[in-house]
Amino acid sequence: MTDLIKAVQTQEPGSALVELIEIQLDDSTLYFHAGLEADVTTVQFRDKISPYTAREYIALPLELTGLEKNTDGASSRPTLTIANVLNIFRGSLGDLTNKDLVGKRVVRRQTLQKYLVGETGDASPSIEFPSEKFIIDRISGEHKVSISFELASVMDLEGMVLPN
Repeated sequence: MTDLIKAVQTQEPGSALVELIEIQLDDSTLYFHAGLEADVTTVQFRDKISPYTAREYIALPLELTGLEKNTDGASSRPTLTIANVLNIFRGSLGDLTNKDLVGKRVVRRQTLQKYLVGETGDASPSIEFPSEKFIIDRISGEHKVSISFELASVMDLEGMVLPN
């Protein structure tokens, strides 16, 4: 952990923090990012499992809030609010509904902009902060333009028994 803190402290200024979101469906994975400052195009970042494969992350208005680290008490329940993705990708995702996303895995990856594919420090394997994994627990709000999901830690689900 100390090496990670030291590495972050010695980074060059001007390299923005990029948040990448992956939603893992049964047979595929959706890749999103909230967009860079003035650039709302897709970005590419190396896959975690296959580090020589670059994944394309689509710019989509999204916000992940409520990420808190607690040492005692219940774990936080972050909220993922995204543009109504099913209206945008309806043709390519088939008959998937918002309720079908409940129970799916969400992975939050963070890196610096300079480590994206095509940037100056394009690294293989990828250089990133520790990823966080969640499960979509429930739909907390549905609107015409956005949908909000309440996320749960992968270890914080009712009825989960160890060993799984």
